[in-house]
Amino acid sequence: MSNTFLFKDDESVSTEMQAAIDRTNEAIHSRMDEALRRAVVTVRRNSWRPISSAPTSGDVLLYFPLEGLSKTHPNVVIGHRHEEGFWVFQGRAFRGYSDAYQPTHWQPLPDPPE
Repeated sequence: MSNTFLFKDDESVSTEMQAAIDRTNEAIHSRMDEALRRAVVTVRRNSWRPISSAPTSGDVLLYFPLEGLSKTHPNVVIGHRHEEGFWVFQGRAFRGYSDAYQPTHWQPLPDPPE
């Protein structure tokens, strides 16, 4: 069964109407996608907290500003605070690195998918 709407048995009118409906739907979906993307960006921006408020146990997302550093360094990683106070990710400690490569912000990990 065709998704076109029939109007007085005139195929050219139904095709034009369906094309208009398709364009409208595409515009609506595009606007919805953009609004959702902006909402996610806003939530993520507002979710970053100063590193001084990070928990002392458990994994969190860590944010590293990369100004002046190689772009091969990750900007966001999952890490946890070691009992001695320094940060660890992927088994590597952040002590011994320059002060330029230290996390400045953190946020909780998102819930896993259902």
